Amino acid sequence: MSRSAIIERLQQENRELKSRESTWTKREEEWAKEKEKLELEIQKLCESNESLQSQVNSYLNRSVRRGFASMLEHDSEVPMPGKINFDDDSSVLTNAQRKHRRQTQFISKPVHQPSGVELQKKLVETEKALEEEERIRSESELEVNKLRQVIAERDDRIRELENMEKEKHKQINNYKEKIAEMVEKVADQKQEIDRLEKMDNENAATIIIHEEEKESLGARIAQVEYKCEQDIERMKEALEEARQSRERMRLEKNEFEKQREAAMHQLAESIGHLNRLQKIHHLEKVKNEITVLKNENARLKSDMKAKGCQIPEKENKEPKMNTRW
Repeated sequence: MSRSAIIERLQQENRELKSRESTWTKREEEWAKEKEKLELEIQKLCESNESLQSQVNSYLNRSVRRGFASMLEHDSEVPMPGKINFDDDSSVLTNAQRKHRRQTQFISKPVHQPSGVELQKKLVETEKALEEEERIRSESELEVNKLRQVIAERDDRIRELENMEKEKHKQINNYKEKIAEMVEKVADQKQEIDRLEKMDNENAATIIIHEEEKESLGARIAQVEYKCEQDIERMKEALEEARQSRERMRLEKNEFEKQREAAMHQLAESIGHLNRLQKIHHLEKVKNEITVLKNENARLKSDMKAKGCQIPEKENKEPKMNTRW
């Protein structure tokens, strides 16, 4: 796998981790808001619970007071000096106060013998008061039971919300740990991406340098190739000239051979038929001609060497003259 593919894969993972981190951050914010709502709901339930408890206590107190007031209203032996406000806690009499009041009122009351009709009426009224008190007590107990049931349900709801809050808090802590791990992983991957990008940049710079060197070498190679082509063309021209020169030299050589043979033939004839002075004069003339030919031959050899042509072995052989008389 190439480095660019690795960098792209790491960047893709980095983007996914950032997206997941953003999602978890949003979830954490939503859970925080939900936690606040739960806390407010718990607070409201606690306040409602306290209010219900207060209502229960107040209702019980009022029930007790109503029952006690009913008893006092149906008791003809107890005088009523004034209307008692049973809704006021300061007006409620304790058992000791009621007993002391009854005793003092009984002592201060004049002796009176009730009749049978009065006793019967009082008994009926007392039974009705007891029945009314029992009815009020039953209703109070039912209302109290309902309120207690509501309080128990509210307590269960509070405990449920508290457990939900603990579970949410636990989940939030777990997600925070995961977010911290992912942040660390993102940082490590970012360092790896930076390292790979740095290596990629260094490799890109090296590639650019190599490309420049390649272009420079290509230009030099093109120059060398152009120069070599020119040299090859010059060498071809020189070779063609050398071939032509060699052909001319071959023709000249053939001509010289013919002249030499003619000169040798003439020399042989001169040596055989002329006198001594004529022979000497003829030999000197032939030597001079040979010297001229040698000089011309040397010049042609130097021209061939300058043009790069190979000199045949035969051309280096010099003709031998018979100097004997």
